[in-house]
Amino acid sequence: MLSQNNGNEERVLAYFSKSLGKPEGNCVTRKELLAIVKSIEHFHHYLYGQKFLLRTDHASLRWLLNFKEPEGQIARWIQRLQEYDFEIQYRKGTFHGNADALSRRPCRESCKHCSNAEKKFGIETDISVKVLTTTSVDPWSSCEIQKAELEDSAIKTILEKKLMSADQPSWQEIVPESPATKRYWALWDSLHLKDGVLYRRWESDDGRSCRWQLILPKSRIPEVLRETHDSASGGHFGVMKTLSKTRERFYWDRLRADVEKWCRECHACGARKGPKTRTKGRLQRYNVGAPFERMALDILGPFPVTTKSNRHVLVLMDYFTKWPEAIPIPDKEASTVAEELVRSWISC
Repeated sequence: MLSQNNGNEERVLAYFSKSLGKPEGNCVTRKELLAIVKSIEHFHHYLYGQKFLLRTDHASLRWLLNFKEPEGQIARWIQRLQEYDFEIQYRKGTFHGNADALSRRPCRESCKHCSNAEKKFGIETDISVKVLTTTSVDPWSSCEIQKAELEDSAIKTILEKKLMSADQPSWQEIVPESPATKRYWALWDSLHLKDGVLYRRWESDDGRSCRWQLILPKSRIPEVLRETHDSASGGHFGVMKTLSKTRERFYWDRLRADVEKWCRECHACGARKGPKTRTKGRLQRYNVGAPFERMALDILGPFPVTTKSNRHVLVLMDYFTKWPEAIPIPDKEASTVAEELVRSWISC
């Protein structure tokens, strides 16, 4: 669990979990250490370069940074953690409920252990639920969505014509509209109204599965992408997973392009991923002050075989005098190159 102190109050930022295989769960200490390594790697873009406090209910982990002569897997884990600036603090399991509660099975109503904990920590068992009336409007109600669709220039024409008639309008009526409206017009048969809101009915190729996709106005696109990609349930997945999750409930024009752009410009994803291509160093100029101080060589070929069975050329050049030599050789073996280098360049 990643949390941050806001004044005198600790607030949760994100949760992380990982299922362990049978070998990983054998040793308790290794399992606790593995949990630290995996969680820190997961929250790398939050923790790297910042000093943070690591709380654990496993007292043995306090020797982590003072472990003498580590070997094998533990040595690799400690080396990985040395990139971060943190302090380990032990906290009893009874005070570690904010993290442990997520991995505990709920008990029966008559559980004596829970009853004892409630008495010890003063937890109220009789909780009354109060219904609060509010005047705030649900932004995802049918009325609000219809209003947002009517404010979208690409959807407005299609929605109005759907409200007036189920018959598809002629192409001449759609010609003056935007390209996005024309693409919605092409989907006319799959577009339907539900409570005055425009939906798209999607069917699989085999016809076995079907889903209703809300035609999303542009004003709601950032909110949906934040939920499907940036939120805790989104998980900052890649383009294909985010696209699949979004298509389960929504559809809009150029959906794939918007998802790709959102994932590409995500700061959290960019902080965790390194550059796709390694940057190449700039060419450097070597300063030499005498012949034979530095020399360069390369091998050209293969060429057609000569009468002396040579098919490669060994090219040599002195950095200071810029004197070149081209020596025919039969192959690219290291022994052949070394022999010709000594015979034709060094000992001549």
